[in-house]
Amino acid sequence: DYVTLLHEISLDTISDPANEFRIQTIYEHLLTMLLKIPLQNRKSPTLCLLAENNKFLSTKDLHICLDQTDITHLKDKIGIFKVHDRIKKMPNFNYLIEFFNIHRIRQENAILRSTDDSESVDLKQKLTNITPYILKWLRQKHKYSNELLDQTQRKILHVELFEASRLDLFYENNFFCQTNVHITKNRLYFIRPWNCESNIKDIPKKLCEILSLRNFENDMKFLLYNTIEDIDVRFIRDGISLTSQMNSNEENDHNFSMLSKKCFKLFLFFSSEI
Repeated sequence: DYVTLLHEISLDTISDPANEFRIQTIYEHLLTMLLKIPLQNRKSPTLCLLAENNKFLSTKDLHICLDQTDITHLKDKIGIFKVHDRIKKMPNFNYLIEFFNIHRIRQENAILRSTDDSESVDLKQKLTNITPYILKWLRQKHKYSNELLDQTQRKILHVELFEASRLDLFYENNFFCQTNVHITKNRLYFIRPWNCESNIKDIPKKLCEILSLRNFENDMKFLLYNTIEDIDVRFIRDGISLTSQMNSNEENDHNFSMLSKKCFKLFLFFSSEI
């Protein structure tokens, strides 16, 4: 069978480029076969497989990164499972990793080392300013209940925001990669300034992740990177009330801008004229 073939190839002490082709072909066929095998039967005995340093290592010592981070620079420090990109792109590639029980590396599990970090007063203030809009949008567009709105507001109040000049990730004390945004427990770290071009996509995504907001990334991005005046105009255009009828979750010391009230009055005036 395929496992036996892989074992026999690993015993070949002579370096043969043809072996790598055979191994990758076996992986491809094995993955196709695994799709048809019940989950409880998808388990391989421990064996040696080809690593990125072209040595055969025990599957207990092999790793793979599943979030598209290039970790080949670690090939002489940790065992990295060697598998071609075409196989990684196959449906249910994870089945192969689970079958061999290979260690999975993700950025979220790496150890963060930040340089010159400090609390981000600016982003915290921005998040505070847009909190009423977040809650209003969640109620109007996503039909959040009062309980969920309460939970979200508490999470916003307790989230910790830190900016730094550099963020490095390490795995087993080895440099893994550099990143611009990273979550550690209840803390969101990002490179300064928070509104730089490289953060525009990642900060809204990670904020939604830490606040447990699903399908809200685009809305969060709009709220973070636009002025209150532009947000007011957007809400009016979408027919979302800007009056003080915010529910009890939103009735705190946040007030909508004067422009929103004026625009809303104009909106009501022109609606009545029509």
